Amino acid sequence: TGQKKMNAGDYQGAIAEFSSAIKMNQAELDAGLKKRKEYNTLSNYEKAQLENGDVPTVKHAFAVTYYWRGMAYFAAKSTELAMKDFDSAIEIDPDYADALVERCIIKHDAGKKGEGCLDIRAAADLGNAKAKELGEDKFCWNSSLDYYQEGITKLNLNMFEKALIDFNHAVKLNPDYSKNFMRRGQCYYGLGKWELALKDFS
Repeated sequence: TGQKKMNAGDYQGAIAEFSSAIKMNQAELDAGLKKRKEYNTLSNYEKAQLENGDVPTVKHAFAVTYYWRGMAYFAAKSTELAMKDFDSAIEIDPDYADALVERCIIKHDAGKKGEGCLDIRAAADLGNAKAKELGEDKFCWNSSLDYYQEGITKLNLNMFEKALIDFNHAVKLNPDYSKNFMRRGQCYYGLGKWELALKDFS
């Protein structure tokens, strides 16, 4: 199997095994992702009308195969291909903490500290122990300040939507810093989203 070849250091052999499995299940995976995408476009009312059996699901096993091929690519020093596979694993299962952690490491090593820290935070929120350690080791709390400063610049230019993205990231990385919420509230206020603004101000 692919994992046995991984453990034996046969990374190319492992990649071939995982690639074969992915190809064999590609049609079912594509159909599942398409149905989920269509489901996500429905309104809350339309979703409520569906029976539980009508809610599309995509097998976690598909994400696992991409994850392990990504690990094999990473071990073989093919970082870009590893990144694509971790992206695919997370697209299939957004709560796949192990994939988030590995993608974070690649992003951080590529100088994308802020993006990497967002992955770390998401994985830590899912209870991943390795992510919690990485968050401390890579000073991810400091990345929230970078997003905060970017948001301030855009907010001062009345670029509310773009500033909102930065403050959302800042809140995600450091939910204990009250100014993140206050500034995000100002963005909501500028966009006319009064209830959300009031929630952040309170």
